[in-house]
Amino acid sequence: MTLFQKKEFEELAAIETQYCISIYIPTQRVGENKESRLTLKNTVSAVEKQLLGLGLKRTEAEVYLEPIKKVIDDTSIWRLLSDTMVIFRNKDHFWVRNLPIQTNEFHLISNKYHLLPLLDLFNQDNSYFIFLLSLKKNKLYEANQHEIIEIESDDVFPETINDSRGHDYVQKSLEFRSRMPGREFAPFHGKGEGKDYKETEVLKYMVDIDDGLKELLEGYHVPVVVAAVESIFSQLKEASTFKNLYPKCVPGNYDNDDILLIHNKANELLKPYFDKRKNENKNKYIEAPDSQIVSDTRDVIKAAYMGQVETLFVEKGRNLWGEFDEQTGEATIHEDKKPVDRCLADFTAQTVFLKGGNVFIEEVGNMPESGSPLNAVLRFQV
Repeated sequence: MTLFQKKEFEELAAIETQYCISIYIPTQRVGENKESRLTLKNTVSAVEKQLLGLGLKRTEAEVYLEPIKKVIDDTSIWRLLSDTMVIFRNKDHFWVRNLPIQTNEFHLISNKYHLLPLLDLFNQDNSYFIFLLSLKKNKLYEANQHEIIEIESDDVFPETINDSRGHDYVQKSLEFRSRMPGREFAPFHGKGEGKDYKETEVLKYMVDIDDGLKELLEGYHVPVVVAAVESIFSQLKEASTFKNLYPKCVPGNYDNDDILLIHNKANELLKPYFDKRKNENKNKYIEAPDSQIVSDTRDVIKAAYMGQVETLFVEKGRNLWGEFDEQTGEATIHEDKKPVDRCLADFTAQTVFLKGGNVFIEEVGNMPESGSPLNAVLRFQV
């Protein structure tokens, strides 16, 4: 599976045009997914009806729907599923991915894509990453307490220490110097010289690994558990500036990839983390001074737009239909969705995330103040 990265979210969030179609279809990781295919087929029919209702001719609507219809019969897509199939489509853009998020069937036509469910990927309380690391190989996995799946990362990390930028640089340097006319060159003569070279190469490899983790996992606020021999893990910690590296590793040599054993050990290692996270999010709101929390929906939306929100809690599955006036900073909320409406919960969550805030999607019973669909902790008191 290819990891959904923050830069992809930013690219999707930047798209604004007429008739942006967003579709979410729950799927099963195994089986033929006949029910999910039928759901997608019915959703396409519903979207077509809405496009016609918005004034498009049937031939114009077909331009939008044709690539989505092809997905229904594309066996390659349905073979590699996760928990939800996500489809975005406008006249010039088509995007489909299978992602590990729990959703209900949802579709929307608006001038922006509906991205709120995707934010759950960056702040899931029970999700984390496992990174298998040795000098001979490395692999990245996305996991929760029940499942694990490998992430495609070949183009981000050096495959082995020999593929590190540092190794290539030193090897080319040695070859060049050894070819210099009239000069003999023996690189490892002298006390400790070979050892120093090896330590330098390991350090460069660790720096490349650290850079890859920061690039690939930007925007994720979940731990990365390393499975490695303790000496290698110590070297990575020494070289790393990656803030989500879990302070303890799953120790051992895992070149033979007993991933189920590693997964079980990682779950056990992270048990204190899971227990702490369970109540930590809500406590951020409860413990904040009254002047730093907001639960009035319109006030939260305005504060988000002004860049004042540090942490946002969004009630899962609750849609707020309406419009937002960027000139006045005021939101108009409608009881029933109008054709030009967008989901203001989605707008608020996207805005907070893109301005560097944290977004947590919670069941209604886990909201700090369950009477409001949006709860916010501000960056400073007002």
